[in-house]
Amino acid sequence: AVALVYVSQQRGAIRAIRDGHLNEQPLIDLNGRVTTLFDQGLLAVAVDPTGSHLYAYFTDEQGDSTLVAWPLDERGRPDAASERLILHQAQDDVYHNGGGLQFDREGDLYLTLGDGGLLGDWRNRAQHLDILLGKILRIHPTPDEARAYEVPDDNPWIGFSDAAPEVWALGTRNPYRIDVDPDTGDVWVADVGLRCAEEVTRIAGGRGGANLGWHHREGGLAFVGGGPPDLLDPVYWYPHDPGCAVIGGA
Repeated sequence: AVALVYVSQQRGAIRAIRDGHLNEQPLIDLNGRVTTLFDQGLLAVAVDPTGSHLYAYFTDEQGDSTLVAWPLDERGRPDAASERLILHQAQDDVYHNGGGLQFDREGDLYLTLGDGGLLGDWRNRAQHLDILLGKILRIHPTPDEARAYEVPDDNPWIGFSDAAPEVWALGTRNPYRIDVDPDTGDVWVADVGLRCAEEVTRIAGGRGGANLGWHHREGGLAFVGGGPPDLLDPVYWYPHDPGCAVIGGA
């Protein structure tokens, strides 16, 4: 079997490493379609469990968060001419776009979005369920069908009039990477802090509905304070003294 790894680069190139060798030419090049200031760029790629489509999450020419998909051939090469827009979220700043993108075994896709970059999330976007910013989303892409995606039936806020059904968890600032444990369903979230703390949170068993706490708190410390009583505590957080932002990953 051929070992194939996809590599995304901030300016928009998606490359392939086959059996340890990097292809000179990009499989897809979004240069010219991707903005790259500060937290922007081509932020993540993922392949669905069937290997039929490649997904990419990036900030477009307007700086908006964009998720697209391309069908893959038998050698894992995407068909650029068959690009499908899956999801679009307007942004009004260059910061806090998130970037975690991962499938679980059932083919549901988790996508992390930050709070949009306004200092301290003074609009409290991360706590409002009717917008996608400051959230972890969970959708089931259907790029070959009339609708780009479906919402899984067990998403926690299905049927709520004041909530976007795509929302799976809330209260994130800038969750740059996540990992979905294929054995336990645990979702691990690395969320970048502002003034005081970087944090790692485990959502046990992949149970939706968790509130990670931003902007009521940052790590284990109060930020603006208050908030609901059932905030999910991080499993680990550390201060900014080491000078290292948390990134996360597998």
